[in-house]
Amino acid sequence: MRIGFFVQIFALSVVSGAAMPPTPVASSESDENTLFLRGDTTEAQVTVWQSPQARNSAALILNGADALSDRPTWLRETSSTLRPNALMQLGEGHLLDITITGKDNQVAVTQSGMTGTATINVSGRLNMTAIQQFGRGDTVSVRQSGSANTVAISQ
Repeated sequence: MRIGFFVQIFALSVVSGAAMPPTPVASSESDENTLFLRGDTTEAQVTVWQSPQARNSAALILNGADALSDRPTWLRETSSTLRPNALMQLGEGHLLDITITGKDNQVAVTQSGMTGTATINVSGRLNMTAIQQFGRGDTVSVRQSGSANTVAISQ
């Protein structure tokens, strides 16, 4: 698997509640980028973009039945680069660590420039998180619990 300036799509699934193995579902370390993806959800799709040779790092852990949703939301209506369940790291030195537990949640992250950091934890259902970072040294930490919460940050 090669991570570069192109689309990487992963479909994570588990067979009838089997325990998650200790190894990641998908991981890659190439072009100086790292990607770690682990989940026990069914039919969850995540799209990840990383600039080539840019020392970007992304970790995504999904827990719960259908933790991510592809339902129509306001994220689809925006003219920005944000798209549901799409993680973009354009530029150099970005760190992204996302853990989602629950059902029917959506996350969208775009980090551009240099050294953006985002840590996102979502629990519950029907929550939406959208983060856009442009510039140097940006940092975001989001935590959602409950149902139907929305967080949108642009810096």
